[in-house]
Amino acid sequence: MIKKIAIPSFFLMMLIITSCSKIVPDAQIPTYLQIDSFAYVCDSAVDVTYSKTHNIENVWVYADNVFLGVYTLPAKVPVLKTGNVKFDLKPGIKQNGISNTRVAYPFYESYSPTYNLVAGQTIIVPAKTKYFSFVKIPFSESFELNDLQLERLVSTKGVNIKKKEGIFEGKYGGEIFLTGNDTVCQITPKTAFTLPIGGLDVYLELDYKTSTAFTFGILSYTSTATNQQQIFTFNPSTNANGDIAWKRIYIDMAPEIGNNSTAIDYKIYFFATKKPSDPDVHIYLDNIKVVKVSG
Repeated sequence: MIKKIAIPSFFLMMLIITSCSKIVPDAQIPTYLQIDSFAYVCDSAVDVTYSKTHNIENVWVYADNVFLGVYTLPAKVPVLKTGNVKFDLKPGIKQNGISNTRVAYPFYESYSPTYNLVAGQTIIVPAKTKYFSFVKIPFSESFELNDLQLERLVSTKGVNIKKKEGIFEGKYGGEIFLTGNDTVCQITPKTAFTLPIGGLDVYLELDYKTSTAFTFGILSYTSTATNQQQIFTFNPSTNANGDIAWKRIYIDMAPEIGNNSTAIDYKIYFFATKKPSDPDVHIYLDNIKVVKVSG
């Protein structure tokens, strides 16, 4: 006769737990990278504006060439490696100011340290970046020089942009002031410049503060015609509290340039308007750059 042995429920539970612990390995303890922000280092060989403003909000993390993910700054990144590991930390931005179009900015260098990782440690990362050496800035306006690089578009009437002291970075910024019957402003660089075609990256960078909407676009010049194309509409630059505040934005210009690939050269433009009955409008601009690859 075979006898059945009753196993108390407590011992049965212990047997299950013991069996599971043999099957599932111990959880690996990560090392953490604490990346609070990027410092931007101005390279005067590339950027003569000497501006230090940026809006790096994300980091793309690679460990020994393995992609670990995209993180919003400040970030605490877990890494399941030990020993010497080389990292590539790519600065990320919101393309066209849109949260759903976050990209590693193609003109900023990665920060690439090597750390000896020990499980459980937290490493504070002093991340920094600058423009790649192949970057060219065919147009910039920091409003610090005596002569403005922007002027009122010849074919339009209206107000011009003016220098204003003490509004943002450096000594001066630019102000567009619409009041009363002075209801229109369209400004553009004094000199045209060439831009790459074929899908190569071209961005507009600038700091702005506005209580009203205004637009940005490009003028494309061929041997026989000028084409004007709007690219982007700036909305009032409010912060989380609803107050008007300064913002920095990176606007992708490549698609519109591709639509005008037969142009000899280009200019950018800004356009603002209001109704005579509307309240006065102030639009502030600073550190305007068109950024492209060499060539």
